[in-house]
Amino acid sequence: MRRAFSVGIVLALSSVAATFAAVVVFLTPEIPNYSQVRLHYRPSYARVRSRNGEVLQQVRIERYYRADPWLELKHIPKDVVETIVSSEDRRFYSHVGVDAKALLRAAWMSLWHNKRSGASTLSMQLVRLLNEGSTPFKSPWPHASAPRLSKLSQILGALLLDSTWSKAEILEAYLNLVPFRGELRGISAASQILFHTAPEALTPAHGLLLAAILPAPNAAHALIETRACKISQNLAFQTKFPTGCDILPKLWGERALAHLTLYDSSEPILSKAAALRILKGAGKHSGSSPKRVPLELTSTIEREIQTTVAALTRSHLEPLRARRALDAAVLVVHNQSGEVRAYLPNSGTSASAPHVDGILAYRQAGSTLKPFIYGSAFELNLLSPDSVLSDMPLELSVFSGLYKPANYDRRFRGPVSAKVALASSLNIPALRVLTIVGLKNATSTLSKLQLLKPGADDRYGYSIALGAPVVRLWDLVNAYRTIANDGEYSDLTVQPSPKNRPQESSASEHIFSSKTTAALKEILSSRDARRETFGLESPLATSYWSAVKTGTSKDMTDNWCVGFSNDYTVGVWVGNFSGEPMHNVSGVSGAAPLWSSVLEWLHENRSSTLHAANILAIGDPLPLSPMHTRPSRITAPTSGTSIAIDPGIPLQHQSVNFTAQTGLTNARWSLNGSVLGPVAAPTWWQPTKGAHTLTLVDNLGNEVDRSEFSVR
Repeated sequence: MRRAFSVGIVLALSSVAATFAAVVVFLTPEIPNYSQVRLHYRPSYARVRSRNGEVLQQVRIERYYRADPWLELKHIPKDVVETIVSSEDRRFYSHVGVDAKALLRAAWMSLWHNKRSGASTLSMQLVRLLNEGSTPFKSPWPHASAPRLSKLSQILGALLLDSTWSKAEILEAYLNLVPFRGELRGISAASQILFHTAPEALTPAHGLLLAAILPAPNAAHALIETRACKISQNLAFQTKFPTGCDILPKLWGERALAHLTLYDSSEPILSKAAALRILKGAGKHSGSSPKRVPLELTSTIEREIQTTVAALTRSHLEPLRARRALDAAVLVVHNQSGEVRAYLPNSGTSASAPHVDGILAYRQAGSTLKPFIYGSAFELNLLSPDSVLSDMPLELSVFSGLYKPANYDRRFRGPVSAKVALASSLNIPALRVLTIVGLKNATSTLSKLQLLKPGADDRYGYSIALGAPVVRLWDLVNAYRTIANDGEYSDLTVQPSPKNRPQESSASEHIFSSKTTAALKEILSSRDARRETFGLESPLATSYWSAVKTGTSKDMTDNWCVGFSNDYTVGVWVGNFSGEPMHNVSGVSGAAPLWSSVLEWLHENRSSTLHAANILAIGDPLPLSPMHTRPSRITAPTSGTSIAIDPGIPLQHQSVNFTAQTGLTNARWSLNGSVLGPVAAPTWWQPTKGAHTLTLVDNLGNEVDRSEFSVR
């Protein structure tokens, strides 16, 4: 019987032990190793870099916290670390994860004095941080994100943590994950935001304030200041503060408290809207959300082009504000590779809505769709550039009755060639071309170019010839790039391809033949063909080969200018994000000058060669070789030019653009002896009848070049 009793005792004790072990295993949280924590740590933002490696923008990708990249312990001043350790866990280096003395003291104070006393060690706090969902450590274990661990679980986890991690690793992880005031996580973010100081430059006084924040991160300013003073009195190295706490109110009040807004007022090179577009493109490419994209993402953006485009846009918009044009967007694309070189979704802090992406916004297309309707006719051999079209009153039967379109200037020109009709953007001939091609063929072409939304094929009817559909600047630029690339369509990209080769993942499709695109290039590059509407001298007439088209939507709510040289396609939209109409701002007076300025800069600062397929019309300027060094000179208007004011076009739409080729700094324009302004800025002059003398002057007032022209 005794033997049976002993066996029963043993079995009972074994059962109790097994149960206790099972409870311990159940309560012990999942503890990753140090390498796993580093691997799954994610700062709150991703960096977008230029194609040459410069940082263009940092974009928040985490909503609930703000954290910098992982900071190694060796980069944190030893005095600051010791201040935090002494304040939070003074026996950190001697205990095994749990401070038994502190636990006993806490129990005594709670039972006998009904007071709370802190007993959590740094190890216990780190265990809690590793199992919370609002820290930069993104646990790969779904069950390891409980909102709060019990004290017993923290104790068991701390014992396990100290047995597998070194003290230095625990300290380093703690200082990278611990919350500091509001959304700040980690000592690096706290030092950058609270003190505008790099963590390596933290002082002992900073360390006191950081240690005082930890017990109650969102406590009142006065309470944190009082606690910092108390910590300084308890530290062994308090002799470093000879004036006691006098230094703290000044440091805390004037520097830290002033910067708790957590916002950076400076304007980055790349806007957040543009950076988000790049990140989302990368996420789509990898099949994941923006939070899963690489934290260091290299884009195709060129810093110099981006900054130049931004400066030109702000300068160009300034005088247009008086005519209620507040916003603009610009996209610059490399023709061969499809890589985006500049992505300006708005004018930045001066925009009416700085967070709106004007490149991806759908706006009415205006006349920018006409080349693709003519292209469809050329492709089907229904028309040629020399075909004669009638520019006379036209009536079309639509579901609501008769549609009677008119040209922009309300004039009719009788028989005109298809070349003149397209280059001069005449409306009635474009509608006649659409009736010849047929709606089905025209909408098919526009759909292939992504210029019609899915399901919108039958929505617009004949009005597609006049630009009723809504389009994105992104798609419009790529459609014109297709013409530049001899009819071959492929997707644009914001991520560089390996070894600078064209994107292999982007499937290409031939929309137009080389014959069709050659005809379109000839038409869109011809000064003589567009003179009927735009005259010989306008922002569309560049000193090098280019092909371009403008567009203005109904009620002047949007205007466009999209065109290309041999190397780049540039698209510009000008308008208001609110949809409010502009006052007398058309494509040629609003978007075209900015387009001309951007392409002019690209031509002067990036190599460009003449393609054999480019056909120059009579009267067009010959392209200048980029290898030829040219003297400073006036390029437009040249001496002997006679400018005629067209009585059929509003005078405000007939401004003359002064352009010059010069490497001089601070060069100025002088007209008839009066200084107009710097050559670097776009200069427009409203013509007055008579003889005029335009002079290019250097920074010393010396005449560099002279042009004598007349206006009749």
